[in-house]
Amino acid sequence: MDIQADYSCYIRLNNKTDVDFELADTSNVDSKWPSGQPPNTIDANGDVDLTLNDKVGSKGSQGSVTYSLSLKKYPDTKITFKLEFWDPYGAWNDNYLGGYTNHPELISINVHPYNKTGHPFHGEVDIFALGSKSSSSGEAEKTVAEKRPFQANYSIGFKPEGRIPINKDPVHENIAIAAFIKAKQLPQGTTYNNLNPKQWEYFRGLLWNDDPSCLLFDDNRDDNRDMGAGLEWFAEFKNGPPNCMTQRSHFGDLQSLHGMASKSGEAAETTKGNILTWTEIMYKLACGNQGVVTQDKLTAVLPSQFNSSTKPTGDATLKQLLLATTSSYRFPNIQRRALGVCLHIIQDSYAIGHTQRCLLNSEDLAGRDENGFIRFKSGTYGRWGPIISFHCYSGQDSDRHSHYDSLEGEDPVPKQLNTFNKIVGARDAIEKSAQLINFFASEAKWEDGVKGFFEQEVFALAPNAKPANSEVDRSVGSCLAGVCPRAMVDTRHDFEYMAGLQQKFSSLESAPDHDLEVVPGSPLWARRNERRSWKRVALFVLLGVLALVAVVASSAVTSRVMVKTLS
Repeated sequence: MDIQADYSCYIRLNNKTDVDFELADTSNVDSKWPSGQPPNTIDANGDVDLTLNDKVGSKGSQGSVTYSLSLKKYPDTKITFKLEFWDPYGAWNDNYLGGYTNHPELISINVHPYNKTGHPFHGEVDIFALGSKSSSSGEAEKTVAEKRPFQANYSIGFKPEGRIPINKDPVHENIAIAAFIKAKQLPQGTTYNNLNPKQWEYFRGLLWNDDPSCLLFDDNRDDNRDMGAGLEWFAEFKNGPPNCMTQRSHFGDLQSLHGMASKSGEAAETTKGNILTWTEIMYKLACGNQGVVTQDKLTAVLPSQFNSSTKPTGDATLKQLLLATTSSYRFPNIQRRALGVCLHIIQDSYAIGHTQRCLLNSEDLAGRDENGFIRFKSGTYGRWGPIISFHCYSGQDSDRHSHYDSLEGEDPVPKQLNTFNKIVGARDAIEKSAQLINFFASEAKWEDGVKGFFEQEVFALAPNAKPANSEVDRSVGSCLAGVCPRAMVDTRHDFEYMAGLQQKFSSLESAPDHDLEVVPGSPLWARRNERRSWKRVALFVLLGVLALVAVVASSAVTSRVMVKTLS
């Protein structure tokens, strides 16, 4: 037997009804869905090809898909059908293709005759509405009337294979998919892997904030998902000129694209204003009927951000800004990309490395883990309110920042919100993203609720809002009786931070311009202007004093206060 044989399944699915099918569930055993598979939508009277690949050294391929639909004649009846197929390894096992539905009285499943032997496996299925013209019956008809329990076995998420050196978890993408599903704008079974090219346009916008020059993508005329090696992006991120978009968005004046301040010490109102400038222009562009269009020049709509010395210059259009170096793609949807930009800003603003917000449910806080990262009790998640301070990238502990922007363990399942609980801020990000998607879907005017949504909900400032800083998670403010107090120091965790503090203090001796925020009343810094003259011996003495203060203070602070506040 040829060990190089292809044991994949290739199934043609024909939708013979006048309604769309939406993917509800998938499974795969010892096999994998390639990128774009299975399709999350099948158009009315359309057809798709399902592809399930075998793995090297596997026992063939085996999987299933479940789609849902609602017939126009029975709009309140949710119909589902499931197709199962496999191409097993070994001469003694037969290929298989079959299906069943929860409403056999409303739809029929016709499986065409297929070869039970031979590899790879090719099959074809027709789905008819009741009363439609049907194909042959008998042995070829595999419709099963009885209901059987559905089995969920997800293959979630997408990581570029092979070429790209930035191996990034699809956190933003999964949060956005969950929001689209919650807003009922994407099918329940949608994953990052099976987005179609039209849907992918939202996600090109979602990724634009991180890659505003589109250097992670090849300039492909026909594929908007074609990721390149990523070397140009990495080079620009590390050593690009200050006026390039990658540097400006990550370290410069355009950090508002990440819900962050441009620099330490920037007033919260200033940062908020910069963010609202971008969200207003991008939301109006996304809707397409609110006075902002793709051919508007940047100097006309974003005059304070672009001029003759920026890259792109102020003469560039909004379309050119969002397409950047990938202008060859034939089917771009600038409106969808603009919405993606807004979603990214919302999502980032709930990441703890981007903002310090009031914690609304401090009773669910479980403290910090062995690495000093905050965590919540099992079955709960943080709910975050007004912003106490914005952060900025420059001067941050990049490892701590990255921790809260990524995930550990398996990727979350977009249709199961509880799988996002461990990502701090993700649940709020999903909720607020879904609200914006609903505004977009209803073409709500910026002035008719959308502006207030951003100003008074997503980017509401706490009464005690402070200037921006370069911290990550040192302070967590709790909200008591609707008031956000000044963040207090939870002395239980001071010992966990000693090593990190030592590293931070030492780095101050050589740091050029990055100022860490001085919290009023904090014993950690005496005077900001004297930092660079501190000697290493003094730093160790200060650490010792902190340890002593922590021990004394911890005995005097009640357990209730310690749970309510954390820093």
